[in-house]
Amino acid sequence: FAFANNEGELSFGLRRRLGEAGILTLLVEVGCLIVFLGWSPMKANIHPRAFILLPFAVWAAIRFHQRGAAILTILVAGFAFWGLSNGLMNYVDSDMQTAFVDYWLYMTTLATTGLFIAATYSGRLKSERVLNDTEAKYRELVESAQAIIWQGTPEQRFIYVSHEAEALLGYELTEWTTSPNFWSDHMHPDDRKWLLGYSAAQVVNLKDHSLEYRMLAKDGQEIWLQDSVRVIAAKDGKPELLMGIMLDITARRGAEERLRITQQAFEHTAEGILITDARLQVLEVNLGFVQISGYQRDEILLRSARWPTSAASNL
Repeated sequence: FAFANNEGELSFGLRRRLGEAGILTLLVEVGCLIVFLGWSPMKANIHPRAFILLPFAVWAAIRFHQRGAAILTILVAGFAFWGLSNGLMNYVDSDMQTAFVDYWLYMTTLATTGLFIAATYSGRLKSERVLNDTEAKYRELVESAQAIIWQGTPEQRFIYVSHEAEALLGYELTEWTTSPNFWSDHMHPDDRKWLLGYSAAQVVNLKDHSLEYRMLAKDGQEIWLQDSVRVIAAKDGKPELLMGIMLDITARRGAEERLRITQQAFEHTAEGILITDARLQVLEVNLGFVQISGYQRDEILLRSARWPTSAASNL
């Protein structure tokens, strides 16, 4: 079982595997001498001798799986049959028929034990490999995502954050998880009051929610984040765990702000401005154009669809 616990860590080469198989075979033959022929290197009275081969069956099953257990059974069966046929099994005091019955019962027990252990352990190894592969793929997916994947307590304390957190905000991952108030301490001051209150209320009510707010990076930059939070409830109906994903929306918020400023300039400039497509159909006009032309905005947009190109050009 010591080998079993380190199966995933040890990488035996072909030579070492063959060497291990050779040592196991030698020990099995020695065990057969003790069990079936009554031989003992120390002249010791080993009782009961029948169990001596069971550790080797376990060894073969764990290290070499079903194939190893089957080969060990064949070796032991061949040795025992040879000894039985030649009358060398000195512990057999009964007739030959009874001896053969004992022989088949022993071999059936040994084979069943070895194959059962091999099948069980091989199944466990297969399940562990599948689980490890799944975990590795999931971790690779999480760590490669251009987003911060996180887990936290209902008290807003992080217990796990992905590596993107350090790349995005500059703080080491240990700073996120060791400080109980990391989230609130690094919010933008203008967002802190409403954000803490709103988030706490949503968590208490077990409501998933999405937030947009600013955090201060280590270099002082303001980073806009879209934080989608899932609230996991315990069996007693109280919040137990928070899981979320933070996306950097700084570029989007910057574009929205520039668009807002442009819209304000478009609406409040004194000059008349109209926007048309390639066919000179009016798409938008500002307040200045409405005042200069004397038409209402909706009237201009409605009429432009019926104006001929020459009229639109004159306009």
